Amino acid sequence: MRKSEDASAVMQKKNMNLLITETWRTKDEQDALFAKDRTAPGSIVTNCKYSQSAHCWGVAFDFCRNIKGSEYTNEDGFFNIIGLLQHYNKWLKYIKMIKILKILHIF
Repeated sequence: MRKSEDASAVMQKKNMNLLITETWRTKDEQDALFAKDRTAPGSIVTNCKYSQSAHCWGVAFDFCRNIKGSEYTNEDGFFNIIGLLQHYNKWLKYIKMIKILKILHIF
């Protein structure tokens, strides 16, 4: 299961519908986003150049609420929950890695 599908499934269980707005980006797309408010009109939306963005490697996704007119409302902590899930997932991976290293007598 892809990360975007996993996050969406977790949020649906909490009755918080998630809409994936963007996943993989081409070099041209990332360059255009990076140029905003630097060499092109618009507000800064990313601090990553092409090779630095996880979107360009297919391992990132952008999302919003799946509620028309309230896509970026956070009154109920919608985005906070996603952030906590992301950190929780990183800790689980870290704990699994330590367990493997202990089994191999490396740690």
